[in-house]
Amino acid sequence: MANKDLKTTADAWGDVVADWSPDSKVGEMTQGFLELFDIDPDLKRKTPITCAIDEVTSLGDVGLLSRPAVTSEKAENLEGKRKKIYAFCSNIHLEASGLVDVPFANKASDVVQAAYGLKPSKVKLTKKNALGISYSVSLFNIMNTVITDPKLKDDFAKKVDKLNTDKPSEELQQAIDYSRYAQTMMGMLFDLMDKDPDGYSVWGQALIYSQEDYPEIFGYGPWGNIPDNACGAIAIHNANNILGLSTNYAYLYYLLNKSWPLITTGGGYFGTKTSIISEYYKWMGCNVKSYTNMSKVSTKHEAYVIFYPWKGDKLLDFGAHYVSAKYENGKFVVYNNSGKVEKYDTLDDFRKQHSTVIGMQVWGIDKKK
Repeated sequence: MANKDLKTTADAWGDVVADWSPDSKVGEMTQGFLELFDIDPDLKRKTPITCAIDEVTSLGDVGLLSRPAVTSEKAENLEGKRKKIYAFCSNIHLEASGLVDVPFANKASDVVQAAYGLKPSKVKLTKKNALGISYSVSLFNIMNTVITDPKLKDDFAKKVDKLNTDKPSEELQQAIDYSRYAQTMMGMLFDLMDKDPDGYSVWGQALIYSQEDYPEIFGYGPWGNIPDNACGAIAIHNANNILGLSTNYAYLYYLLNKSWPLITTGGGYFGTKTSIISEYYKWMGCNVKSYTNMSKVSTKHEAYVIFYPWKGDKLLDFGAHYVSAKYENGKFVVYNNSGKVEKYDTLDDFRKQHSTVIGMQVWGIDKKK
């Protein structure tokens, strides 16, 4: 006889669907998120899961066990739907943070900042003298007069002085600064999604396949922007995901952009300095090995960041690009190169198949055991 306390997979799935149904409290909340995306009107009362399924299976054969007959036009249409669903799933929790976590963190930061700003020496009371004239006296002076025991008075003075000079730790101040930035950035994102409902940009922890999905409104240093110049930041983000370091792109972008004088070349116009890759991952507590000879690159590293300058046929047709990669099932899997995932047997093959590449530097990265 079946144990009533054990649920089948179907039962468990039924509970999930019920929890996220449009008629549940959670389902009602998700509708606000769905409004931020260009989901077909007749899908808006469905769950995020069914929205994703219906968007894909609307092509007909997709989702069935039989092999679909895919034309180039259908494949292109499917890719557009896949990117939309991918961005939706990647950003949904970030959007929830924008509506709940970020405002809470911002208010909490206000309280913390105000608490540190409350200095005992600045607390004043208004009193009146015998002539009825008002004057101010500090709380410290009052207490210093009231306390008569020398040791207690000395201890009080030391603690007041400590509170007067106390300030948030560097880590706490960074968290406060980020909460301010996140509040501003979330406003930008919500505004952008209203204006650009077909945008596919990812701000969470998911891999980024194409930096061209980002609008130029997001700068990279004073002279650069994400789609044209932030390939280095995106390569770091993707490598972090491969390594399992769980950093979201919004926060990484904030940290790197905030430090643009140190990490960019030409104010961001020429992208990210190559020296930053090793420095960043050593700061993250990882082991890093640099290669310039592609035939000597070990396949044992957990993740790779690749930098290559390139030169086209025209005089001023040149530039450089960063990508990230992992070695899996006998191939190097490369992300954010021409907006797609590419696979190569060796990195020499990568160079040979891109005729404009004129050199390569590779960093093999591993988490410390």
